[in-house]
Amino acid sequence: MVRARGELDRSSELEFRQALEEAVAAEATVLLVDLGEVSFLDSAGLSVLVGVKRRLELDRDLRLCQVPRRVMRSLELSGITKLLPVQAVGDPWPWSDVADPGEHLEAI
Repeated sequence: MVRARGELDRSSELEFRQALEEAVAAEATVLLVDLGEVSFLDSAGLSVLVGVKRRLELDRDLRLCQVPRRVMRSLELSGITKLLPVQAVGDPWPWSDVADPGEHLEAI
């Protein structure tokens, strides 16, 4: 899982790409990107997601989870929600083949 934070824009593009490339190299079947702490997503961040998706073999999947409503709008307008499986904040966990990371958080 890759947990993104802050603004995913031109200034963070390289760091975001590197984190996703490391996840790709780990060869997991499902790459889960947690966008729960992302405050802004522009075309640079979207480009990173599309680029990584294109590089994955057909038997591997890139999924976005905990997507805040403010970020969901960018994903919908760009058409990414048709390309990638997406779970928005507050929506039920849709994937039985991947554990919900929120279930493993300890209450403080």
